[in-house]
Amino acid sequence: MRHIVYFSQKARTTGNFGDDLMKAGRMDIACQIVIIAFFISNHMRNNVKLHLIFNGPPDAQKHLELFPGIKLHPDDDENERD
Repeated sequence: MRHIVYFSQKARTTGNFGDDLMKAGRMDIACQIVIIAFFISNHMRNNVKLHLIFNGPPDAQKHLELFPGIKLHPDDDENERD
């Protein structure tokens, strides 16, 4: 399993940063890292665990651990059988 770590010294640790992701400690980069870590072409990587560590103000450090689910759309298999 691959472990990818993204550490941000300035990323906000609360959700009250408004619509400007750049002023929120470059949360736009954190969103891009999630996409890059899990999605390739038209598939989803199953062997990746992503660690997002936000050390910015105002709360204490936050560590989010993300890993892929089994399927994005579990009902797709049923539709293919019809």
